[in-house]
Amino acid sequence: LFDVDFIKLTKEYRSHNIAKNKIESIEDNRLLCFLCHGRSDGLYSCRYRPNNEPNLQYVLTENKGLLIHKGNISLFNGKKIFCLACKSNGIGALAIENGAKVFIGFDDINFDLVVEKIRDEGTEEKHYARLAVEQKTKYILRYCVYHALKQGFINQWTFYQFSDYLKLCLDKLSDTIILNNKAFINNEPLPYPKGNVLKNTKCSKHAFHYYYESTAICIQEIKDGLKVWGDGNLPLSNFN
Repeated sequence: LFDVDFIKLTKEYRSHNIAKNKIESIEDNRLLCFLCHGRSDGLYSCRYRPNNEPNLQYVLTENKGLLIHKGNISLFNGKKIFCLACKSNGIGALAIENGAKVFIGFDDINFDLVVEKIRDEGTEEKHYARLAVEQKTKYILRYCVYHALKQGFINQWTFYQFSDYLKLCLDKLSDTIILNNKAFINNEPLPYPKGNVLKNTKCSKHAFHYYYESTAICIQEIKDGLKVWGDGNLPLSNFN
């Protein structure tokens, strides 16, 4: 349906050069999407574990392992960018200062906020509940971003319209999580979270309460951190 180029960073230095060359050469009317790890002053390169060593290291050893940083932020000059990365609002502000047309970024993207609802449960149960929160939060975020991008391209939305719709999707699924949690409050049987590890372990209602509440909080905080920088009235992308 759409002409999409996809580049996956690997532990090979070459993939990072290809990515930077693609960023520089892509037409200004197209959308650049980043799905990666970040910090307020840049976007990270790929991390890997060399020779089964315990510590991970970044492929790019210079600039604190960053692929995009102050030194090469000019790559974003004239570009339209959606960046799903932690603290990318910081690099978004810098990108606009250096010529980017528009940039959507985020604050912290937490997949498991610590909510102390499982006080008397064993360590294993807490572990599985936290893992379930992480899985569900990632699933909801991935689904909402994909759905919003698809609708944005089809309907030729602006960045502001896309941003509002993405927030609406996140709100809707967060509300669904909260409504499901009412089953706990009303002492009704709780449904197992679909497709995650809680189904394979013995978990009390405290674990389920943690699962629903913590997942909803994660989604809300991700949504609240979403921000449009630059000219949000520009179209999301123009396909020829």
